[in-house]
Amino acid sequence: MKSKMIKLFYLFIFLCSPVFFTGCSEEEKDNSNLTSEINAYFPGGLNSEFGYKGSILDTSNGANQTISYDRLSKYIGTKKIDNVEYFIQENQYIYNGQLGNVDSVYFRKGENAVYFFADISSLNDLLPDSLKQAGVKIEGDKEAVIFFKPPQGANQWSVFKVNLKVGAFTFNILDVSAQNLGEEELTLNLNSQSKTIKALKIKYTFTINLINPQNPFSQPQVINYSAFAWFAKNYGIVKFEGDDAIFNALYGTGFDLNSGSRKLTEVLYTYLIK
Repeated sequence: MKSKMIKLFYLFIFLCSPVFFTGCSEEEKDNSNLTSEINAYFPGGLNSEFGYKGSILDTSNGANQTISYDRLSKYIGTKKIDNVEYFIQENQYIYNGQLGNVDSVYFRKGENAVYFFADISSLNDLLPDSLKQAGVKIEGDKEAVIFFKPPQGANQWSVFKVNLKVGAFTFNILDVSAQNLGEEELTLNLNSQSKTIKALKIKYTFTINLINPQNPFSQPQVINYSAFAWFAKNYGIVKFEGDDAIFNALYGTGFDLNSGSRKLTEVLYTYLIK
């Protein structure tokens, strides 16, 4: 029984967010008062497009297999969720010239940050009735703060959290944090031109606490994943590198427990900002 419950909580953790990842501040429900920095580091409106060259290195079972693909990201419309308006970002994955899966995520630009919507409403439906009757429930943030207005120096912030509530007690099962590591210089091939640009390097860390809900006070198993994203003014995210698990959680493509053996890299190569 314990094994089944632990597997169930793996599922809880990675269904929690179609994106990356924290609680939004209530005063930032309006997109009309954006700072120039937010628009610069996460540019584009409707019909903007971004193309990425990606590769996944899979080292599971002693193999070193690389899978290459293209990802085309488009801002195709808007949608209101709980009276908050989000952009719809559609992601098309192309393998060997053939269209693969297509996924969508929702984001908005606040005055000081960029938020991705995270729907965790269905998590409690996965709990067995016996645990629900015992007062066990899952709670989490409705949004994930994937980018925060950069200050003068390095900073860190909470991105997303999911907690297990057992009566009056709260146990964290997923904590995602981010840290601004400062600027780096990158040379990229953008729209068929070589360009050297400066980009903010952001480190994302997933800390997963695998809790047995039948004995939540026992020591949890802790699993960590990490990845980096580079944000450049007037281009947005120009590079992503790290554990495939984080990328999948960010863009809603699902989660595989073997993701720890897969390292993903994506680099921007074409863009059309409107």
